[in-house]
Amino acid sequence: MNRRDVQSAKDIDAYVRQHAKCGYHPSCTCKMGAESDAMAVVDAETRVFGLENLRVVDASVMPSIVSGNLNAPTIMVAEKAADIIKGEPPLPKSTAAVYRPETLDAQR
Repeated sequence: MNRRDVQSAKDIDAYVRQHAKCGYHPSCTCKMGAESDAMAVVDAETRVFGLENLRVVDASVMPSIVSGNLNAPTIMVAEKAADIIKGEPPLPKSTAAVYRPETLDAQR
């Protein structure tokens, strides 16, 4: 459908369905996990397995896509990694409530 042919609300709906695209923020491409996890790329200190002096500190280390915007969790990952790199002690564990899906598939 050519955009010049779009005349009615029905045409608009069809045009949008045909041409609209969705762009998600990239994440979860360098999974953080245990070295025994074949899908993991970095360890809990953001160090890349099998390479020296290389870390990944961004949204790509998230093991699964978050259910909201990536900005705040990415900042948190970077802050935590900065503390690890500087040798700062970890902050005390939070007692804030956290949403947990019934299954991991429900989150994807």
